[in-house]
Amino acid sequence: MVRYRSPHALALGIACGVCFGLVPITVMYHAILVIVTVLMRVNYLIFLITAAATMGVATQLFGLADTIGHAVLSSPLLQGLFMMLAKYPITFVFLWNNTTIMGGYMMALFMGLPVYGIALYSMRKIRHRVRRRSH
Repeated sequence: MVRYRSPHALALGIACGVCFGLVPITVMYHAILVIVTVLMRVNYLIFLITAAATMGVATQLFGLADTIGHAVLSSPLLQGLFMMLAKYPITFVFLWNNTTIMGGYMMALFMGLPVYGIALYSMRKIRHRVRRRSH
């Protein structure tokens, strides 16, 4: 379970865990994210811990997610895209038409990369300090 220990693997585990935890439970999104996580060099233990912690905090953010989702779904600029997506039944398994879930998708989309960058920087700093102390 703790196979990948590089700063990259740890940071990616944190970022994937945050993306997993921010979206209310939707079977298809979470299944795809788990498959992607398994296929990538991610620290699975960090992923699971971060996902659980983020899910605990995310319930407090559902109001914000609902507001963001409502803004996205009611945007006149995106109406054509949503009308096109509505023609394909497969898109409904992602529940993109739910305001809270769409808001969760948007938060995960916009927080994934910054969380990865901050976590990678932090993991490298921690690793550098640990190596310096051991010498």
